Amino acid sequence: MRRVRLRRLMLFAAAAFVVLIGVYLLAIRPWHLRWGATDEEVDRPMPGDEINAQPSFNGTRAVTVRARPDSTATTGSTTTGYRVPTASYPRIRI
Repeated sequence: MRRVRLRRLMLFAAAAFVVLIGVYLLAIRPWHLRWGATDEEVDRPMPGDEINAQPSFNGTRAVTVRARPDSTATTGSTTTGYRVPTASYPRIRI
């Protein structure tokens, strides 16, 4: 009786694992790969695309900043490549 219970538990755990992997691959991963990006942003070429014509990983993420172009929030927050400056952001005043 104990073996049957253990076997059922293992079967249930394996089935739950397969379901979780399926949910991740079909729903969560595609959302993570284009987090915040529109269809236009995903489809258009980005800086650095010419470096590797056949990438093994392709993800486009975006952030929308609702501020005037001349405000402190947008100064220094845009880049022209795929490297993001880490210590060059000005202090943001609220």
